[in-house]
Amino acid sequence: AELAASRYDLVGFSLSCDRYINRLKSAIGLARLVSRNSDIVVLVGGPALQRRPELVKELTADATAPDARSAVSLAYSLRKRHVFV
Repeated sequence: AELAASRYDLVGFSLSCDRYINRLKSAIGLARLVSRNSDIVVLVGGPALQRRPELVKELTADATAPDARSAVSLAYSLRKRHVFV
């Protein structure tokens, strides 16, 4: 509802275990579908991505980071590459 109500440049998700890969993939698809920003950047992280960073492609996310501090740095880096309105 927030993504549909307000324009966000970036959204992040955390995945704790492989059990929820399909749910997260669906959530990312829905986030992109309802977002007021058609170029929204999707970051993913969490224990499951630390074990299997290749999941980024399967989840259709844009990037992953190993921890929260790195995610913030990555978000700033991606922000510089995209022209956000």
